[in-house]
Amino acid sequence: PKGLSFMASRLLVADDSTTIQKIISMAFENEDMEVEGVGDGQEAFDRIAEFNPDIILADVDMPGLDGFELSAKIKESPETSGVKVLLLAGDFEDFDEKRYQACGANNHISKPFKSDDIVTMVKGLLECVDVAALSDASLEKESFFEPANAEIIEQAQDETEAIVPHSFFQAEDGIRDHA
Repeated sequence: PKGLSFMASRLLVADDSTTIQKIISMAFENEDMEVEGVGDGQEAFDRIAEFNPDIILADVDMPGLDGFELSAKIKESPETSGVKVLLLAGDFEDFDEKRYQACGANNHISKPFKSDDIVTMVKGLLECVDVAALSDASLEKESFFEPANAEIIEQAQDETEAIVPHSFFQAEDGIRDHA
């Protein structure tokens, strides 16, 4: 829709490997994404207030706070709990499923990864924010809303359709048209 200008999403990479930071930065070169890299988890957490990332890619095995600890800290704080966290795990390491479940991270991916795969995964995580936050299901629960708010709810639904990528709804319409 015209008049809506989208800000570039912001991605913070927390990995003690500058190579991984560069690879991720290059993977998003042609995407509408501002990428910044830091070398450890504590530094990443300290950068959140200033850089205001939409998503953090965190290595599970780095100095300071590791990815699991960083994720838990992000998800526990009301100011940062909305930030998505994607954990980066070495293929050769045993991935700690228990710590993963406990730390609240949104997903994880193994290194080495294909550039396309990480871009797809990050975009998927970022897109599900708006859809999940403003899904029709959550807006239709009568117990939450007084009838007086119906107009506000309808407006929120219209705005959701403006925010959510058009292709998301197109697929659904296509199915209906051919039914």
